[in-house]
Amino acid sequence: MIESMRKYTFVIYRPDYPDLLSRMQELGMVHISRSSEAKTENLLKTQDLIERMNSAAKYVDKYITDESETLHTVYHTMKILKQVEDAVQTKEALQRQADGQRKAITELKPWGHFDRQLVNELKTKGIEVDFYTCPKNHFRDEWKKELCLQELSIAAGIVYFVVVHWEDEPVNFDSDRFRFPDRSLNELERELKATQEKLTEIETFFQTYSRSYYLRFQDEIIKLTADYDYEDAVQQGIPEADEHIMVLIGWIPQRLEADLVQFISKQNI
Repeated sequence: MIESMRKYTFVIYRPDYPDLLSRMQELGMVHISRSSEAKTENLLKTQDLIERMNSAAKYVDKYITDESETLHTVYHTMKILKQVEDAVQTKEALQRQADGQRKAITELKPWGHFDRQLVNELKTKGIEVDFYTCPKNHFRDEWKKELCLQELSIAAGIVYFVVVHWEDEPVNFDSDRFRFPDRSLNELERELKATQEKLTEIETFFQTYSRSYYLRFQDEIIKLTADYDYEDAVQQGIPEADEHIMVLIGWIPQRLEADLVQFISKQNI
């Protein structure tokens, strides 16, 4: 339904302008004719804060369920906002870390769990253990007869195998030698588990406070938006008579007009 509006032009003594503008907005003036698109530094800061609050509210809203409780918190809304933003940033970093760990585990899994210390001990005795990969259709069975070769596994069409030889008898053939990372499969799996536990803690945090924080953000957004609209409206007055008076153009729903008329009559506007 389209509501009928009435346009008003006000001429206001400048010192009275902020208070009168605030009162007229309370009476229902819903739109101020814009005379400037310029924004003060404070308006820009408030706009940025509103956007951050909106983003945080949308994020925690995803965690709200029918079982979510509204918990009391003594923290200031700005502290809550930073807490949520930090948690989101940490979660994203941990997710990237977990992805890297899963990738490394996937690369090492075909080799299985083995004692890397034993491999190092053999090396001190002059015995080399080399790790190779080769496409299955390129793998030659005669290698098993020619070399001390042990096939470990086949995954995704790739053969994973080791060749044991004396240090002074190097082996050269057409296969890719695998270079192990600094951490073993066991170490990577433990690190991934620790990363997942940290992610679970963050998820629990969001699940616990989602409803409480969402409501706090919504309340703060309403206040900030009102402050923003008021300050922006103050900027829209047109200074006249050497800036002693302000000219303001605005609209109000006709159903609210009577209260406004009564107010401006009392104020002699």
